[in-house]
Amino acid sequence: MDTSLQEILDAWRAEQAQAPAEGAGVRYVIESAAPPARLSDAVDGLLGLRFELAPLFEDADDGLPFLRLDIPGLRRPDRADLFEVAAALRAATGAVTVEPDVGSGYYQQSAPPEHGNESINWTFWCWAKELPQDADWALKRIRAPQAWQYSKDKGRPSGGQDVLVFQPDTGVVPTHTALPAGIANDPRSANFVEPGQKPIDPLRSGMNKAHGTGTGSTVIGVNSMRGAAPAARLIPVRCIETVAVFDQSPVAQAIDHARRQGAHVITMSLGGVPSRALHAAVKKAVEQNVIVLAAAGNCVGEVVWPARYAETIALGGTNDQDKPWRGSCRGESVAVSAPGEFVQRADGNDTAQPPARVSGGQGTSFATALTAGVAALWLAHHGRASVLQQLPAGRSLQQNFRALLRDSASKPAGFDHQRYGAGIVDAFELLQRPPIAVGAPEAAVTGMSEERSLRELLEAAFGEVGAEAAAPALNDPQHHVELACIALDRLQLRAGPQGATESPKPPAMSPQLRRAIGGGLIDGPQP
Repeated sequence: MDTSLQEILDAWRAEQAQAPAEGAGVRYVIESAAPPARLSDAVDGLLGLRFELAPLFEDADDGLPFLRLDIPGLRRPDRADLFEVAAALRAATGAVTVEPDVGSGYYQQSAPPEHGNESINWTFWCWAKELPQDADWALKRIRAPQAWQYSKDKGRPSGGQDVLVFQPDTGVVPTHTALPAGIANDPRSANFVEPGQKPIDPLRSGMNKAHGTGTGSTVIGVNSMRGAAPAARLIPVRCIETVAVFDQSPVAQAIDHARRQGAHVITMSLGGVPSRALHAAVKKAVEQNVIVLAAAGNCVGEVVWPARYAETIALGGTNDQDKPWRGSCRGESVAVSAPGEFVQRADGNDTAQPPARVSGGQGTSFATALTAGVAALWLAHHGRASVLQQLPAGRSLQQNFRALLRDSASKPAGFDHQRYGAGIVDAFELLQRPPIAVGAPEAAVTGMSEERSLRELLEAAFGEVGAEAAAPALNDPQHHVELACIALDRLQLRAGPQGATESPKPPAMSPQLRRAIGGGLIDGPQP
C-alpha cells in the first residue's frame, strides 16, 4: 500500500473511532458480479473500517450488478482522497468500477431576491429580475389549457388522468394547498435519504428549500395554481436533501424504484456528475418504456447528468419572450426547451398553516416539470397501452415521444436550435399529431456516446489540447466521474463574474488519475 493511501485510511480509521456508529458517512458503488461475501472480505482486508455492503438496487435479478458500500462515521473527505480509495477498492475487489458519491454542487438553485442577499450568491448573475406581466405565462406558452380542452372535446382523458409521474427530488411539503391531499402517503412513494420514512421534505437544507414541492406543483398543482397535468398522479421519491448537493447513487435508486413501481413518466429536476449505476438505471427505465425527463442544469453552461445521457430527454429553459433563460445550460444534448423563468410554483418556504403561497420559480427544473406534465397529457389523451401496441418493432416509447415532442415544438424566429433544442414545447400541437412518429425517428441511443460526451465537456472546459491530455483516462470508465468533476469545476468558475478576473488554478485530481494521464495536468489553452 502506497504512503498516500495509507495516510488516508489511517485518518479515516481515527475519525471513525471517534464517531457514533451511525450518522454521516461515505458511500461507494461497486460494479461487480462477484459474490458479495468475497467482495466483503476484500473490502475488509483493505479498509480496516466499519462498513456495510448491500445491493444498490432492490431486485438483484434485474441484471444491474451494483452494490453499495457504506462507511459510517466519516465527514465527506477531500474529493481526491475519495477517488484514491476508490481506485484501491477496485484493485482489491477486481470490480469493473468503484465510484464514490461525490456530493457535487454543479446544479445551482435560485435564490429569489426576497429570500436572500444576492451579494453572497455567486450565481446571482444568472437569475432574471424582471417579472413577466402575466404570472401564468408559462402554462399558456406551452398551450396546456388548449390541450386540456382538446382532449375533452375529443372525449379523451384530459389533464393527464391516471398517468403516474414519479419525481426523484427532495420530497414534498404535503400540507401545501397547491398539492393534492395525501400526496406523501402513496404506497409507491419512497425515501432514500431517511429509509423507511415518508417522502416528506423536512426543510433542513439549502438556500432555496422545498425544491420538490415547487417542481411537483408545476406538474400537478391544484387549488391556488394550475399544474401542467392537474389530473395526473405525482408520486414523490425523496433521494436528495437539496438539488445543490447531488449524490449519484440514491438518485439511481430512485429511478430504479420508480420503474419497478410502474412509473409512466420520471421527471428529474436535478443534476450533477455521471455514474455507471445512474446510467444503468436510466437505460433500464427507457427499455421498459418509461418516459424519462431531466433538467439540462443551471448556471454552469454545459448540460449536466443525467440530462447529458443520450437516453434521457434533456430540457433547456426559456423566458416569456421566447428567448433562452439566461441561466439555462445548453448544448447538443438538449432535446427541446420549455419555460424556465418565473414559472408559477408552490412556495414550500411559506410558514403559514397550511402553506398556500405561490410565486415564480426559475431554472430548468421548472422547464422539466412542465414537460413532464405535457408527457402525462399525451399519454392520457392517446392511451399508453394503445401507443405501445402501435409502436414499430425496435422503437421505444421514449424514442417515439422525443421525436414527436421535437417535431411539434414551436420554432420562434432566430431560435438557437443548436444549443437549446428543436424549439419550445407545445402541448396543444403535440396532442393533435398522430401518436406514432412518422418515419424512423432517432436511434435507440440518441446522440453522443458517453465517452464522446465527456470528451466534449472536457473540450468546453479546457480546450482541445487540454482534452487531448485527458484522452488516456477516457478509455477507462473508472476515471469518468472524476474527469466530469474536474471539467465542471472549471466551467463553474468560468461561468461566474469572477471567471473573467481570476486565473484558473490547475485542477485538483487524485494521484490515480494523474498517473493515468501520465503526470500531465489538464491545462490546455482556454476556449
